[in-house]
Amino acid sequence: SFTAVIYDEGDNKAFWEDMKTSFEAANQGVTINMIITKDAAYEVRDRILAGNSPDFVYITDENEAIKVGEIRDLSEKYTAPESPYKITCRGE
Repeated sequence: SFTAVIYDEGDNKAFWEDMKTSFEAANQGVTINMIITKDAAYEVRDRILAGNSPDFVYITDENEAIKVGEIRDLSEKYTAPESPYKITCRGE
């Protein structure tokens, strides 16, 4: 199992829940602890400080965490050309 922290204002919760369900169905034995919140940057920070970093983070460009360098945008290295999604992780 793994933990995913997802930034969402609440408009796309059904999308993320469907993605979780589909992923788990396609990957038997894998469970996702998904935290969907508009305060994702704080959730990530608190988990890192507690020694419980999430395995996956989705945060939009507008999020302050990317702007101030708390996490690094890796979309140029890992996003497929047809994908509208970005992959980010904490800085080096």
